[in-house]
Amino acid sequence: MAMKSPKPKAYVYKLTHKVTKQFYYGYRFANIKLDRLAIDDLGFFYKTSSKEIDNLGFDEFDFEIIKEFECSLKAYWYEQGLIGKNWYNPLLLNGHFIDKKSGEEAFRQADASGSNNGAYNDEKFHWYHKDHGEVFATQYELRIDYNLKVEDKGNLCNVSQDKKHTHKGWGLFKNLDSHGNFPSTKIYDYTIYEWHHPKYGTVSKTIDEMVADFPEQKLNRKFFPLVIKKQRREHKGWCLVKQMKEYADIGPWIDRDIHHWHHEKYKTFIGTRRELINKFPKLKLWSGPLGAVIRKEYTNHKGWTIKN
Repeated sequence: MAMKSPKPKAYVYKLTHKVTKQFYYGYRFANIKLDRLAIDDLGFFYKTSSKEIDNLGFDEFDFEIIKEFECSLKAYWYEQGLIGKNWYNPLLLNGHFIDKKSGEEAFRQADASGSNNGAYNDEKFHWYHKDHGEVFATQYELRIDYNLKVEDKGNLCNVSQDKKHTHKGWGLFKNLDSHGNFPSTKIYDYTIYEWHHPKYGTVSKTIDEMVADFPEQKLNRKFFPLVIKKQRREHKGWCLVKQMKEYADIGPWIDRDIHHWHHEKYKTFIGTRRELINKFPKLKLWSGPLGAVIRKEYTNHKGWTIKN
């Protein structure tokens, strides 16, 4: 048993079954935030996050703290190294590990019964949260260590499978952009679309690339799916090339949606912004500013507002 350290540190531990001698390696760092020493934590407040250990019963295992670390990341890689060294030992209960040098992941295959041959099923992910930094943990460990609810399990699963960017601020570290932020959208769309703009011409990009590559336009990615679904004709001048012929009679970047317009002098007008421009030619209305009114970026254009 390791000696008591003067302050809480991340630690690596080993569990050994009292009868079968099967063993499991784990690591823990949440005790630091809880100001709890490793020897006061393991076996008392913390009994691993392994489902396999839970099924077999934690009390059926002897436990020991192998080593303590100032850095939780070093503890994680030390744990992974121990698992790797014992990977072909049939008594090992861990079902997954990452080789630090190659970055390759290894998993134990499930047998016909669906069991993982006693292996630990939950995969560790490289998480990130702006308030907590980088964390290597399974979904279960993340929920326990950061007081997330059982109801959060499904959302965290979606994040780990790249079906969602974040949940309650938690996302996968690999998805951070160059500014250290996660994309604002919840659902990824890796499809490359062919877009056209009267000023910028034609480009082939994903939605996220559009937002990133034209920062001066302050594009909002939630409007692009509406353009794709034909629920919106354009977004700040951008339309799909394949839809240009369909909208050719009024120009691909002109909005066809009908709005309820209001003016103190001219009262009300119901129609598209192009129809509004044609109805009042002497006012010399512009399509762009009217579009900004529609998007609520301008409160009005020459007195015209959108009536709610």
